[in-house]
Formats: sequence, C-alpha cells, structure tokens
Amino acid sequence: MKEANYDFRCRHWEVHRPGRRIERRQASFFEVMLDPSWTLGCPEAADALTRRAIMDFQDYLLVSMKLSLRIVHQKGERVFWFDVNSALPRGFQIEVSATGILLEASEPAMVFRGSVHLEDCMNLEGAPVLTLGTMERKPLYDYRNVHSGCGIDEYPDAELNAIVHAGYDMIVLFVKDFERTAAGYCNFNDVIQRAKTFGLDVLFYNYMKSYKHPDDAEAEAFFDAIYGELFRRYPDAAGISLCGESLEFPSKDPATTGKTFRESFQDGIPDTRPSPGWYPCSDYPEYLSCIERAVHRVKPDAKVIFSTYNWGYTPLELRRKFLERLPKGITLSVCYEIFTAKTLENLRTPVMDYTCSVLEPGYYFSSECEAAHQLGIPLQGNVNTAGIAWDFGCVPYVPAPHRWLVRDLRLREACQRWGVKSHYATHHYGWWDSVAAELGRWSSWQDFEPDYDQLLQKIAVRDYGKKTARSVLSAWQSWSNAMDHYTASNE
Repeated sequence: MKEANYDFRCRHWEVHRPGRRIERRQASFFEVMLDPSWTLGCPEAADALTRRAIMDFQDYLLVSMKLSLRIVHQKGERVFWFDVNSALPRGFQIEVSATGILLEASEPAMVFRGSVHLEDCMNLEGAPVLTLGTMERKPLYDYRNVHSGCGIDEYPDAELNAIVHAGYDMIVLFVKDFERTAAGYCNFNDVIQRAKTFGLDVLFYNYMKSYKHPDDAEAEAFFDAIYGELFRRYPDAAGISLCGESLEFPSKDPATTGKTFRESFQDGIPDTRPSPGWYPCSDYPEYLSCIERAVHRVKPDAKVIFSTYNWGYTPLELRRKFLERLPKGITLSVCYEIFTAKTLENLRTPVMDYTCSVLEPGYYFSSECEAAHQLGIPLQGNVNTAGIAWDFGCVPYVPAPHRWLVRDLRLREACQRWGVKSHYATHHYGWWDSVAAELGRWSSWQDFEPDYDQLLQKIAVRDYGKKTARSVLSAWQSWSNAMDHYTASNE
C-alpha cells in the first residue's frame, strides 16, 4: 500500500511498539520478571523529568509488554523505584532483587536514560525481565547530538521523545537570525524549554553572517550584537557550533582571496586562491576569538565549537599552526571520513563527506585529533553514526550495520586515545530509528560493551522473527560488504 506524504512520522515517533512480548519467554533462575504483583514508584515530590520517565516506562510496559502497573509513592515489596541520587557518578545504577528494583541516577535526565535503556534490554529479551544483581551504566561521551529526523529544525514533543529513546542527549538547531532557522521562523526559547523537559540540551548551528575583520575598530560591538545577543535572548541554549563554510570574513592573509566565496573573482575569472572560509587564514584565530569573547561574556559556560571541515585538505603543518593559536574555550570538531581516497577497480577516487563507504578514519581526522590532543584542545567528532549517510541522498538509512559498528568501535578508540569526548552524530538529514542508531547507543557506555554478534542477532530476531533472522543477518552482511564497491559522491 502506498504511504501518504509524512506518514513516515507515525512510525518514526512510535517509541513503544506493540507485539514485543514473547509469551513463551519465562524468567530464568538469574532473572526477575515483572508481573501484575509489581508496582512502579517514585517520591511524591519527584521532579517533572523523573515523573516523565516513570510514566513513559508505565506506557512501555502496557503497550509493548501487555503489562499494566500502577504508580505509587511509597517504597515497599515488589516496587520498582525510580529516584535521583546526586552522589552517583554521571549515569545510572539499577539494583535488582526478587523483592524490589531500584533505578537511581545522578540527575533526572539520567533517570529517563536509565528507563529507556531497560526498555531496550526488555525488547531484546521479548519479556519484562531483568537480571538479578547490579547494573551500572555511565555515558562514555559528554554528549551525542543530532538533527531532527522528521524535518529540518522541526521539534514537536513526539520528536523530542523519540530522540531520547534513540539515545541522544542534545539536539541541533540551525540559526540564521534571531527567531529564524534556515527553514524559516522558529520560537527558539520554546524549543529549548520543551527539550529541557525531555532531558535534552539545544545547540545552535551557526548560519548567521558576521563579515567583519577582528582588527576593525567596531569589531567588539559588532560581534556582541550578533553572538552576545544570541545568548542574551536564548540564555538556556547549550552553545553554538561554527564552520568556516558559513563563517567567512575579510581576511588579510595573502594566501586567500580576502573575499566571500561568491565574490572571489578577478575580471570575471574565478580566483585560484581559496576564500577565507575554506582556508586556515593567519588571522582566523583572532576572528574566532572575537566570537568566543562575545559568547562567553554573556554565557561563560556556553559551548563554542569550531569545525575545520573546510580545510582538511591543507598540509598538517599549516593546520597545526592554526590549532596552536586556537583561542582557549573553543572545542574543535573534526569530520571522520573526508579528505581521504579509496581505490576501486584501479580507479583512485576521493571520498566525499558523510559516507559510510570507508571503514577507517581518514588522515585528516587522525592527524587533527592527534595534534589537538597534544595541544589540550577539547574534541568533538563529526561522526555520521545515525545511519543516514549522504551516499544515497535522503534515504532513511543505509542498512550496513557491520560498517557502522566498525565506526562506533573506532570512535571508542578515538575517545581513549585523543579524548574525542562528544559527537555530532549527523548533519542536515537527521536520524532514523534503525540498527545503525541502535548500535550507536549500545556502543556509547563507559566500561561496558555488549557481545555485538549476539546483539545483532537479537535485533534481527526482535524485528523480523526467529525464522527470518538468519536471512536478515546475511542481508546486512551483504549490504555492508557491498559498500566496498561504492564510489561516494555528494553531487
């Protein structure tokens, strides 16, 4: 049956799917199974986010596990208790016994993350069962952010809820002007406040023009009127992400045109020199410093992130010279796969951005991260792990889980080796509830990793049935292998 436009959103927002319960599944000797004798509980004075978490879990049990449990506000026997314990390290802890279950988290947002994680575990088992003992989960990354999966800069509550269930803890909004995204009008403060009720932070992705040289006598006031004013108007935003492509300025570096990309012509002929947004100009650090000061004067704890995406083609020596002068208080964002090449049937071709056709990180990523780490610069990976690569346009996702898994594992190594502690998980196209996104959240815990082969098998059984799972696993492997023969292009 043909699907009407936008009907995909109904599936996209269905975080609790019916029919997850496998009736024949029984609790083992090492497990506890929730049944009608249990209740769910939290303190009567619990914060709104903890209450959201417990009500979400109640709905999950009803819809997905055919189990209706009431909510109480007093501890007792066979009570599954939700609570905040600020003494815990960032993350959550679950203590399971035959007579009671305790979910404690370091903060309310982690209570929600904990309950969602239990939903994931129960879905894989096909029953509301938990293993006896203590489970501890601590996020490996400071944050993993993502764009909307239902439309550019569209964040209804249903999308925010789906994003939490997908394992992300920050959303990204393009900002072209105050109250305006690249797609049109947007009430930023409304999005920020609603996101907060789901435990999500909001990061601005900059499209605002600020064409001014830092040496200009009016520079401080100019940048304050843009970036300082942004955080005066939206004080609860987490920060702003910058990129040279949308952040040009009249550089005095003779290696550049000193003009915008669209104006870089001489007598109607394109100038062979790069425009300032596409080159690590000698005066770019001073330019970024003006923005950083404008932001931090208003909001000292705001994240200011800069991506060197546009000049990874330049020699490491030049890039390192820029990094040595990068202002303090700025996080560096580095793209995983771009500026490398692959050989296919004796043809050597460049690898374009946001592709899953390569497994290993490119030289730009590894060299930039190594240099930044040596210089003590905080790092964000531009990692494209939400499943929506640019290889096939805006298809929902590329079903090549073995490739996504390799990337997830390499990013764990990058976190340990270079301190890549945060992820920009996708650019523009958003995310899709897929095996790729699921592998991303399962591989993002500190001091814990599942058996990935077993995990993939359980996902296949859960989504396609036991009889079909072997064929699904084979298809996933074939898709993953086939990407070795794909010539990536962003045209």
